[in-house]
Amino acid sequence: MRKQNEFEEDDNRTIADMSGVQRPRLFGGLFSPLFGKERSIPEVKVPETEDEKPEMLPEEKKWYVLGAIKAALVIAFVYIGVLGALILLLLYMWGVL
Repeated sequence: MRKQNEFEEDDNRTIADMSGVQRPRLFGGLFSPLFGKERSIPEVKVPETEDEKPEMLPEEKKWYVLGAIKAALVIAFVYIGVLGALILLLLYMWGVL
């Protein structure tokens, strides 16, 4: 006898429409029939009303920029420190220091 369907509670509702999703090509689509043709990608329109679009104050923008610069400098100093420690370790191992 065949086994009955395990998922009897399926009510055929669509949770996410996956009809427009395609698998990426193995070789970048070189051998696909759509190679070189324009592919249309549906655009999602986001409503841009004044109520939904918060505007940043110049003072906030300045603090965001300064925070990003500070984060980049911290990462740069860590890399410079590790590289300097590696050079000192190698010089010590070679007997230069």
